[in-house]
Amino acid sequence: MGVIEVISRAEQGRTQPYLCRCDDGHSYYVKGRSANRRGLAAEVICAQLATALDLPVPEAVIAEVPDELIEASKAAGISLDELGPGPCFGSQVVQAVEFTMSHKSEVTPLLKQSLAVFDWWTRNEDRTLTAFGGNVNLLWRLDADGGLVVIDHNLAFSEFSPQRFLDTHVFADTLVQVAEDMHAQTDWSLRLGGVLAGWDSMCSSIPSEWNYIDVEQTVPSDINLEATKALLDRCEFDGFWNLK
Repeated sequence: MGVIEVISRAEQGRTQPYLCRCDDGHSYYVKGRSANRRGLAAEVICAQLATALDLPVPEAVIAEVPDELIEASKAAGISLDELGPGPCFGSQVVQAVEFTMSHKSEVTPLLKQSLAVFDWWTRNEDRTLTAFGGNVNLLWRLDADGGLVVIDHNLAFSEFSPQRFLDTHVFADTLVQVAEDMHAQTDWSLRLGGVLAGWDSMCSSIPSEWNYIDVEQTVPSDINLEATKALLDRCEFDGFWNLK
């Protein structure tokens, strides 16, 4: 899918994605260089894992940014250096507002649990919300039915503190419930393991260009899919549910 227009850049978020219009007529938040190669790969993998677990994530695409668009923007005095040319990660825009504490009671217990387990599995601490604020990376749809929207996974599979997760994750209490229920643990381990049956297909959707940090493809990036798979395989072992 090709990017045909860069509309603006988000003011919030660590990577400040670019709002772009693509050649399918839809708008996407697009991440490129600012998310780094490992972060982009994490987005692609997590989008597919989340979809397989029925989590409400926006449609994810690989959005190709043409060199001509970069050059035209530069000529107009607009720098797209932190987007860059080539394949980027795109997340389709949904009409929604930022998730707040007032929305928590409207989320079903199963969805809360699913998201907490998913973030624990993918080692994603970037879902924080307490009475003192946080960075929840969730949205709430503005359509008639409302509902949760799960976004931003570029920090998954990285540095992780179990205690910090339990202290700050928006739905941490539901993970504790699973950790205290042997039947729930078994059910979730089987479900997560089943999702990994599609691992090879998920990996094949990562652009080969992301294996390098330079256009000439001479300097390897920090993407390590074997290490990522090893982290995910933890779901098959009893220690996975040890929250300490």
